[in-house]
Amino acid sequence: MTEPEEQLHETQRAALRRLAEEIREGGPALHDHVRAVFGLLGDKWAILILLVLQAGPLRHAELRRALDAMFLRERISQRILTLKLRALERLHMIERHVTEAALPRVDYALTPVGVQMTLRVRGIIDWIASDLPLPMVPAEDD
Repeated sequence: MTEPEEQLHETQRAALRRLAEEIREGGPALHDHVRAVFGLLGDKWAILILLVLQAGPLRHAELRRALDAMFLRERISQRILTLKLRALERLHMIERHVTEAALPRVDYALTPVGVQMTLRVRGIIDWIASDLPLPMVPAEDD
């Protein structure tokens, strides 16, 4: 092996050691949280919900109509929307506001964490739009 190859391998080993140390320091709770957020990034409905809520709080039915209008190939079911909203609440990305009245009103809005996540997702979208060659082969749905 040549000297540049040895240096490259040592650089890779050092990077892996740093990554392992970060994981050990963060512990299992951090690891689980990181996995949950990355799972969220791979979920088309969750990301679209965050992006729609970036415009402001919406009721369940308004949110569903907005999602249906955006995503022409398929519609989100009532059940899936409810599941995704609950998952986003558990990750503290959105909050659910209930206004007591004769007919209770429930609104969903981004939390400060959700706002930060949405800004980062927008950055990824901008990067995809500007730096990746189009058309790309669509990924198969899960």
